[in-house]
Amino acid sequence: MDDRKATYERFRTEIAGLPAAPDASNRHLLWMSESLLAVARNELHCVELFIVSEHPLRASIGVVEDLLAHQVWTSSQGDFSAARVVLPRGEHFDQLAALLCVELIDSGLGEDGQEAFAAVEPLLALALSRDMVGDPVLNGLIGELSLLRRLLRQVAAPSRADVLAAWAGSTPSSRDFQLGSVGVEVKTTQSTVSTHHVSGFHQVERGLSNGGVPETDLFVLSLGIEWLEAGAGGTSLPELVDSVLSVTPGHEAQESLLARIKQYGGDITIGYDHRRDRSKGRYAGRFHFRFERLYDMADDRIEVLRREDVNGLKNLDPESVEFRVLLETKIRGDLNPIAGWNALVPYVLAKAGFPGQDKPEGPGRFAADS
Repeated sequence: MDDRKATYERFRTEIAGLPAAPDASNRHLLWMSESLLAVARNELHCVELFIVSEHPLRASIGVVEDLLAHQVWTSSQGDFSAARVVLPRGEHFDQLAALLCVELIDSGLGEDGQEAFAAVEPLLALALSRDMVGDPVLNGLIGELSLLRRLLRQVAAPSRADVLAAWAGSTPSSRDFQLGSVGVEVKTTQSTVSTHHVSGFHQVERGLSNGGVPETDLFVLSLGIEWLEAGAGGTSLPELVDSVLSVTPGHEAQESLLARIKQYGGDITIGYDHRRDRSKGRYAGRFHFRFERLYDMADDRIEVLRREDVNGLKNLDPESVEFRVLLETKIRGDLNPIAGWNALVPYVLAKAGFPGQDKPEGPGRFAADS
């Protein structure tokens, strides 16, 4: 095995073993070349590259420029000035990080950091341009903001503050939206079917609301996002945020909303600052939704893994169970799921008891086949 291949294999093994950061402020730095190049894994399991340089590195490709952040970083060994690039989450990006480290070192990082970076920039851009639009954090933010916009538009002005408070945003929470005793989990997929990752039983079972009140309803909103070619219509994230702001009452509420958007998913991987980033190419992509389906998870025809299925297994931690669901387009005629924004948004608001919404029939209507 030649030295270059051996170095790549070593880097790949070391990066694969990097622990995720415990929070957004702490990192375990792994130095790939002493005082020149380090990697870390943030709290969202994304690999970060730190390229030490006293002066900001210049990027010539838009998708790379958008992700390049230069500042003084603090570590247990002391402060250092470096440019950071955050790669999307995924095992293949761990491999890319190892390859980039090898290429940077072989391209003369110790002699001329800018020249070495310019040599690897096309490789980095190729990988990022293929995956940035599909970033699950970006898709998730768009899905939740799309529901928030429609909820705000549907209610009378005095109720908009309650809707804004119902969105968890960046705050750790068991629900994406908690409208009184009604919980809504928003799942956004680029698939043509309603298939989604479930991170725990709490996402498919009613429990206690964020306020500690027993939930009466739990819905999963399945959104099928489709990214469009330039000029094909649709909307963009900056336009979506503008639209939400237009129905957000008051300057203070708008500033709070923008802060929550910036922090969504952890400000290191997305950090969408609306005023700063609205013109950046990364966020210019246009999208629409192929489908919107609201699933009532109390329906006994929805057959997914439940907590009761694993209770009593002494060698299994129920809190560690994650799985993928595939929900049919028709479970109970037109009752479940409820399809389309115009039908599902008023339904959720009525269930939550918002003024001006016709109250649908109560919970438990799916207890037996009809």
